[in-house]
Amino acid sequence: MPPVRTEKKNLSTYKTNSLHFLGFTNKSRKNGKSKSINAKSKVDEQKDVKEAADLSVDGANLVAPSQIAAHKTGFSERRMGSVLKGVRDARFQDDRHNWNGKYHEVIGTATRKITFGYSFVLTEYAIHSHILLLLTDITRSSDHIDAILAIGPNVCGKLTDFIFEYKDTSYDAHNSASSLTDQAVVRLAKACPKLKKVQLQAADSLTDQPLLAFFEHCLNLTLLEITGTSRSSNNVEGSSLEALRQNPSWVPSLKTLLLPSCSSDKEKEFLKPVRDLTKARQGLVVKLVSVSETKKWGDWELEKYSTTYKKGRQQNPW
Repeated sequence: MPPVRTEKKNLSTYKTNSLHFLGFTNKSRKNGKSKSINAKSKVDEQKDVKEAADLSVDGANLVAPSQIAAHKTGFSERRMGSVLKGVRDARFQDDRHNWNGKYHEVIGTATRKITFGYSFVLTEYAIHSHILLLLTDITRSSDHIDAILAIGPNVCGKLTDFIFEYKDTSYDAHNSASSLTDQAVVRLAKACPKLKKVQLQAADSLTDQPLLAFFEHCLNLTLLEITGTSRSSNNVEGSSLEALRQNPSWVPSLKTLLLPSCSSDKEKEFLKPVRDLTKARQGLVVKLVSVSETKKWGDWELEKYSTTYKKGRQQNPW
């Protein structure tokens, strides 16, 4: 297993750049003199953070933290005009180069598929988030998703594919979704009811809640994946699978469900709802995925193995 990788960030520089991006330190010239527009007081910003953190994902009117920030500060990514057309297949290979200042030109009314590639750390660097602006840890993990949802229903309501790929585990790897939260993914499911294919790989922290949200709100799903890494444990306990078994009207077209494998001490308890579900839904295949890292040619490579269940039984690998 490779050593834990960390990244050093110049937070003071990042904060200054973020403030400038948001227009908080915008300068206008009049009669040859500079005039600065002051940012909101720190007390007011902290109040915004608390309001965002207190949001209920079960409420009738869901509002993303980024939307609150836009409302409170008068800032909007789209304030200069309507939502752009974008491209049908929006792919972001590297969050350090392909996201900031660019995503709103790529994701638009024509977009049906969003993919995050092997050099993307999902949720880390959405610089116009008021949460990151204050350099706090409150809800900071939902920034990329909330930035997409803030574009509006004319885009989110048309999405069919949402994919995060976990492929790179080398020494200098920059590829993770480990900070993704249940709350962010639930918001995604509720805002994108036409999703057909969802893959959230390396999503270490997710539990049954996002699964339930996808089952209940995305009725067109054919493939759903929520899996982890070699360093994570399975946080899915199986209550979502039992709920799906009891509600045959949910996701009637679901053919493939990929979940993280569980440890031996939890295997018996977890496999019961897996077997019961696949027995009730004869056309559904459930794959329990385990991830490992193997050292090859002086570096680490990702390997994945899966155990398949169908019609209530484990399937032979051949």
